[in-house]
Amino acid sequence: MWRKCGAVISGLAVIVGFAACTDLLTKKRASDGDAATTERTTLEPQQLAICFETLDRLAHGTPTQQAEILSQARSDAEHNLAQPFDQLRYALILALPAHGGYDAAAARVRLRELVLNTEVQYPLAHAVAGLELQRLDHEFALLDDSKRLTADAERAEREHIAPLNRRLQTEIEENARLHRALDDAKAKLDAIMNIERSIAERKSAGEVKKP
Repeated sequence: MWRKCGAVISGLAVIVGFAACTDLLTKKRASDGDAATTERTTLEPQQLAICFETLDRLAHGTPTQQAEILSQARSDAEHNLAQPFDQLRYALILALPAHGGYDAAAARVRLRELVLNTEVQYPLAHAVAGLELQRLDHEFALLDDSKRLTADAERAEREHIAPLNRRLQTEIEENARLHRALDDAKAKLDAIMNIERSIAERKSAGEVKKP
């Protein structure tokens, strides 16, 4: 599981290189805009670095430290709805395995919202959210395939076993019927033998009484 965490973080860290290249472009674009845009595009790589640093602390932290990181990230996301990197950090935390707050389904929802809402103003957040969403979508697709194959195998097994069970039940019922028939036959035979024995005894008694 920890190996999986490392793979997730390593995969996300590929974006850092992309961030370094994109930063120059975003700064150039920002120079044509207002001061707010300039500040936003300058801080975006820094905010992304904070996300990765948080994920690294989470992956290597104790359960108590992980719970604190999760709680703080949740609080930041809930109180700063307009801050995409607070939303991104919390979504990435939810998507990281091996801690008590792991919730890939909730992470997908948040990442999908980020992908829809951050493309123009926050290209780095958009890129990271998009890559992580692709990874989770792929994992869920594999999970769905696994469930489907398991269900197909179970259904095939049931379809194979069902006729055998019906045949076994039929044989059990037939054996029970034969046992009842045999018991009835024995009872009738015993009755006939008792009658014949009674007749023979009366005949013997009659012959003894003759002079």
